[in-house]
Amino acid sequence: MDTNGRSRDPKDELIVDALATGATYADAGKTAKVSPRTVRRRMEDPEFRADVNAARRERIQSIRGRLAVAGVDGVAVLAQLASEAASESVRLGAARALVQMAVEPPRGQLDLTGVSTTDIAKIGSDLFELAMRSLPEELHQRYALEVKAYLESGRMPS
Repeated sequence: MDTNGRSRDPKDELIVDALATGATYADAGKTAKVSPRTVRRRMEDPEFRADVNAARRERIQSIRGRLAVAGVDGVAVLAQLASEAASESVRLGAARALVQMAVEPPRGQLDLTGVSTTDIAKIGSDLFELAMRSLPEELHQRYALEVKAYLESGRMPS
């Protein structure tokens, strides 16, 4: 089924998915094993085009949600770099970034309406794994303890 509750051909599902992720008509056609002309014809259907646009919006919203969660960890990393980095230039760059983020107005609001707690937990888990891969091994235990403290308290560790 598509996002509007209609039943859709499996090839159409593949086309929508491919186009929503930025594929060309030719690439979407290859994915669905149809010609680029078929993809073009499908896109002439207003309902089909609306489905592609809805799928794009869903993907963008998902990306925004992931970025918002990653931003929390990013600020913590910048704060740590600003205070603990061995290089003066790294400390200065991190401090500048923190000040810039503090004084610039936010560029948008995160709307988590309709995002399940399961999806949010998956995003958090993915970001935790990404952070662990990015950190030196000697910081893994400290980071894991900080994340645990945050989850238990609901506040960022200082």
